[in-house]
Amino acid sequence: MSAAPTTPRYTRPTAAWQTRVTPERSSVRYPARPHLKRPPRLLLMSPRDPTQPCLFSRLPRELRLQIYECVLPRDLFLAPASGKYMCGMKERFKPALLHVCGLVRLEVATLLYGSTRITYKLTNFDFRPFEQWVTTIPKEHVNYMSRNKNLIMDLSGHIFPPITKKRFELCDTFGNRYLIPKGNSYNQFINFCLLAHWTQWCGNHSIPKKLHWNYRFGINTEFGSEADTFSVLRSFHKWFSSYLWTIAQPNVQNAWLRNVRRRTMKRELQKMLESIERAWRVHHTRMEDTKDADTRKSVSYSASAYASLRDDWATRVAIVKEVISSW
Repeated sequence: MSAAPTTPRYTRPTAAWQTRVTPERSSVRYPARPHLKRPPRLLLMSPRDPTQPCLFSRLPRELRLQIYECVLPRDLFLAPASGKYMCGMKERFKPALLHVCGLVRLEVATLLYGSTRITYKLTNFDFRPFEQWVTTIPKEHVNYMSRNKNLIMDLSGHIFPPITKKRFELCDTFGNRYLIPKGNSYNQFINFCLLAHWTQWCGNHSIPKKLHWNYRFGINTEFGSEADTFSVLRSFHKWFSSYLWTIAQPNVQNAWLRNVRRRTMKRELQKMLESIERAWRVHHTRMEDTKDADTRKSVSYSASAYASLRDDWATRVAIVKEVISSW
């Protein structure tokens, strides 16, 4: 009795298929693709005077990095000023160490963009200066910034930014602002357009997808009384109602006729919502811990006002979460 075939019959080639097969010849085979990778370019530190030795280049890399840490700032504050992107020292953000040579530039950029605490102070809730500043950074330096966990976006500022011609142009890219009557809803639509522009930029471009920044609301000081904590909670509630709450407003959503890309906005909106919820919980816990009879007599608010603020906050946050999750 013959042994069973190693392969099933339906997987073996048929006689008709074998007659149509062209035999493969070695002469028609294409050569293998040559190896296109190049060895990395050797970075050297040459002295300004070739006749003198470069003692700094003879130091170990670890020691050079420690020297850079003493020279570079540990905290960097950025904010737009006079049409330029300035640092906290009122100078252009171009450290001289980045222009010494290729080796020093590589080592300095690793520390400067990879571990420095960078805080960007937002003005009038306009993210466009920051977007332009990020695009001016070289791509290899952006890769270093993607490892930095100390990128902070400071959102403290005016609740209702001043209405300018650029605001109107931005509103026209998202819808028809004339559909909303003048008043609070009109200001909310302007704030929504600023928020939508930022979140869509974060979702559409590859550079912001690599970066991981934390949102800060500029009210992280130590408060001495319960009344101060209550005023902070009211500030959080006012900011939330002015910006994130706009995505749940029917009038604003009806005027949103162009660039309706909700899925690209979802990731950044969730991150922003989590940040303000975290800040709210910190001050809300402090509020609950400091409630006592002696303090209650000295504060300038009632228990019903605090309960109303707390319940309204929980209701609005739940609605916004539901809207974002449906996108």
